[in-house]
Amino acid sequence: LGREHVLLSKTLSEVGVVRFKTGEYTIAKQSFTEALRIMRLPDNGNDSSSIYPTLSHLGHALYKNKELKLASESYLESFNIQASIVIGEENRDLEGFSKKMRSIEDEILSLDQSGEDTSELSSALGGIANILRYIGLVNQELGDFEQALYV
Repeated sequence: LGREHVLLSKTLSEVGVVRFKTGEYTIAKQSFTEALRIMRLPDNGNDSSSIYPTLSHLGHALYKNKELKLASESYLESFNIQASIVIGEENRDLEGFSKKMRSIEDEILSLDQSGEDTSELSSALGGIANILRYIGLVNQELGDFEQALYV
């Protein structure tokens, strides 16, 4: 398949997860970084829904390696991709997302009332809540308590 095939990126991401679980955070970071490089190649489709989990995993490995600024950047990029999926338009920051939360809540209520399945949207919002937790933890460790509370 080749060294830049999208399937290799998925394998590298899984290797990163295994390395992370065994406490090998530096090797995990390398695996996630290479997986993301391959995922982002133009010929591989740059599918954001497959990129954001690897970004989150990379953030975890960076956090464990005490590379807090880089962890924060990785988490924020993952958050922006997930938020964009939920709101249906590009998201660039936490503040912009919080302003749109009301319309998301209204959409969920409307879907619930109409009897439509909201499990996919609920799952995406759960992922966003999880990543916000990690962004808050990183900000707290960086000593930026105001930003940690904002998240």
